[in-house]
Amino acid sequence: MSRFFRRLRKKLIEEEKVRKYFYYAIGEILLIVIGIIIALQINNWNEFTKLQKEILRYTAALKDDLKQDSLLISYKVNLLTKDTVSLGGLLRKMSSNEVSLDTLIRIGRYEYTPATSVTVAFNNNTITSLRSTGNFSHLSESLQSDLLKLIELQQRYKSATALNLQAYLDQAISYTRKYPFPMDTHISPDSKLSRSIWKNAKFEEYGARLNGLISVKYALEKNSIKSLVKIQERTNTLLQNLNQHLYNSD
Repeated sequence: MSRFFRRLRKKLIEEEKVRKYFYYAIGEILLIVIGIIIALQINNWNEFTKLQKEILRYTAALKDDLKQDSLLISYKVNLLTKDTVSLGGLLRKMSSNEVSLDTLIRIGRYEYTPATSVTVAFNNNTITSLRSTGNFSHLSESLQSDLLKLIELQQRYKSATALNLQAYLDQAISYTRKYPFPMDTHISPDSKLSRSIWKNAKFEEYGARLNGLISVKYALEKNSIKSLVKIQERTNTLLQNLNQHLYNSD
């Protein structure tokens, strides 16, 4: 009988050990799982923090790009506005009932400036980088939308300007096949050849050529000013939003 109880006690002790070991093993497994979860959370947090810092860096770079664009657009609009004022003055001279061939020739030889400043190299380096790295999608939806609208305006400006500029160049080429421009790449307006060319100019024929040249350039620059002002308004609005975003992140 006593042997039976000894065996029973030994069995219970062994079962207790097994139970304790089982609980211990479960505890270790739980600790390992919890450790893995914490490590993943820390890693995710580090990745999130890294991404947020990257987005802030891109946001600051976007701000710098847009500021440069805004300054460039202001400069271009100022140049074009001055030129359109000058072109408008020339057209008014030509519209006068007292206009003469001598007046037209003086405009063509000394007063008209053929160069124009309608082309604009928009600074899209940061936007290009955002798209190439896939980080564009990490920007807020409103910022993405505003940037895409700005890019669309810029692309439309480039396309329209290219067409209008080509029309002006065609007009200028047609003009220079018979009359020289007052610029370094053409013969001097006071040279013997130039004087001979102008001596043979006819009032109606030359007036029509000069009118076509100035009118096309005037329309080109007026349209460019109108489009650039819209782009600058969109650019400045974006700048304000980016400033607010950077301020809130501080």
